[in-house]
Amino acid sequence: MIRPLKGLTTQRAAPAYLRVCMLHTERETQLKITTSELNYCILNQKTYSTSQLDRKIKEYWKVSKANSTTNFETPSVQPRIFLTGTDLFKYDNKQNKVSAVYRCFVRWEIIRAQPPLRGKLFANNLIHSSPLSPSDLKNTDIDILPFLIHNCITYEDIPNAIDLFIWYNTKTPGKELHRTLINAMIQCIAESSQIEPHYHLLKFTQLMNFLNEKSIEHTLSEHQALQISNKAMSLDNNPLLTKKVLSYVLDVAYNKSNTVRTAQVEALYSLISSDYKSNNAAGVLLHWTAVRDHYTTISKHDTRILYKIIKLFTKQKAYRQRCAELISSIEPQLYVNNALLLPSIINFASATKSYSLATKIMSNITTYSNFNTQKQILKSRFFLSTLLRLHLTFEDSIGVERILTEIRKEHNSLTSADYQVIVSHLLKSRKPQDLLKALTLSNKIEGLKGIPSITTIINHLTLLKTHEVEKLNLNVGATIHNLLLKAHNNDPAHKTKLWDILASIFVRSLTTYKHNTTPWWTNEIYDKTTKVDFLKLCYETSKNKTPMDITVNPFVSPNPKDTVIKLSATNIIVILRTIAREANHHRRSDVFLWCMNEMTKNGMSEEEIELDWNNMEKHQIRRFKNKTKNGITKNLQKHGLKSFKTLLRKK
Repeated sequence: MIRPLKGLTTQRAAPAYLRVCMLHTERETQLKITTSELNYCILNQKTYSTSQLDRKIKEYWKVSKANSTTNFETPSVQPRIFLTGTDLFKYDNKQNKVSAVYRCFVRWEIIRAQPPLRGKLFANNLIHSSPLSPSDLKNTDIDILPFLIHNCITYEDIPNAIDLFIWYNTKTPGKELHRTLINAMIQCIAESSQIEPHYHLLKFTQLMNFLNEKSIEHTLSEHQALQISNKAMSLDNNPLLTKKVLSYVLDVAYNKSNTVRTAQVEALYSLISSDYKSNNAAGVLLHWTAVRDHYTTISKHDTRILYKIIKLFTKQKAYRQRCAELISSIEPQLYVNNALLLPSIINFASATKSYSLATKIMSNITTYSNFNTQKQILKSRFFLSTLLRLHLTFEDSIGVERILTEIRKEHNSLTSADYQVIVSHLLKSRKPQDLLKALTLSNKIEGLKGIPSITTIINHLTLLKTHEVEKLNLNVGATIHNLLLKAHNNDPAHKTKLWDILASIFVRSLTTYKHNTTPWWTNEIYDKTTKVDFLKLCYETSKNKTPMDITVNPFVSPNPKDTVIKLSATNIIVILRTIAREANHHRRSDVFLWCMNEMTKNGMSEEEIELDWNNMEKHQIRRFKNKTKNGITKNLQKHGLKSFKTLLRKK
């Protein structure tokens, strides 16, 4: 066996100014070595194990890029013994059966060879599994691709089939694409029995993107759409790939009663649920507009999905206009008698301080509530807590007293949500005495029940301006520290949502784009630019940490650069959006683009990122009335921020 030359990998590195000049020479040397070693393996296959041969092939590919769909050059090292087309290179049936790497290697060598040599190689090595006859091989113009794809499909080497298809059709742009091959490859992906379909689906999106670039329309069959949809929804921790795959499934036309519509609805519901968990409101909006008209009325949609949309859009102010439109389209008979929809719509009325909506809801409850609603829903803890918030919002002291009495009568004690509502109401007055009342109440609440109130108070304190802090007879930093210690003692594993929210609060407290830097703790050594770098560092430092590793009080960390915050599926996008806005404010395009890349890694498509950003920044996007996905996309193209789109293209 030919070995690498001694000292090749241990030579002293050349000076930097010489490395560029040496790069080509070093690569040629390395290619000669790997080619020679592979030559020896190929000609002495019986003396090597499958794993050894596979390793040599991969080493050769790494240097030569001979398996790359974007490499159209013929390797400069000639001759390669395994490419001479002589009888020395026999197709090894044993390796062929057990090694996908070996099969892929042979196909790549055949398709890259010159026509006369290609035919000879094919005759020597693949003729037994091909419909070609010896007379066919005499024709040097024969289109070898269908036979290679057929061979790939026989062994379910679909990724290799797609790579060969893309390479061949890119190198020979004048030839018409084989639609039967396209359909055969997609059919094989649909019917593949692979337990982990991730790689097959990745190649599926690569194939569909290639067809789009070539302006080739290819619609999936109903069977393919159903099978591929199921595979996409089975993926774990890869929301962006799921979205890309399902976008092609959603292009399949459906009849009002066929199974494709059901599959599309289930797929879009799955995407909405996934984006709801990650607080990706833009994704939820796009998926909802895509699925909305699959049914003739809103009442036919899953109410759990409607609840998630309303809850998320209520939290994010930029999407409240969309939420109001959705609520107005839901029939009163439906939401009044639904245990999820009724409280969520009441919460929206409280959040937007819409007295007219609140009055309308109360009237509809009287008119449309059925026996079950009156006996169960209207007496549930969830509903009564929601109603308490509503009466506090509109300063209805009589109503508040009545609801508190009802809660004690039906459930004996207040819930954590009830206490949080009361604390939140006290803080809204922004009076020092009410803040002290809120702190006193919070200190009296024992155990985990008090944690939501602690979250509300900390959020309030970090939003105080300098002049407001000065009016308080209170050490704000010490107060927050004591609250966090209490929360930590009750939740040492940091499992509650407080720590997720605290991470978002901490990041926001350092920003200046809304002049909302928290004044009482910010270290003056961090100038505006350094804060952007610190926020990025804090995120990177926290990325692979467990909840047990987090800094209990990030505001007083002895070494700020070691601060660890809790990153979770629910707050990552929120935090990255905040850092991106700060980076944009200070014209730090490097950090801004880093944020965009991180958002993409966490499941946001470029379209969702662009929509979300424009929704925050432009009222023409926020208030757009068209309820279709197409309409939203066109409006984004017309009124979207051009500077943002230009910057996004650099990603």
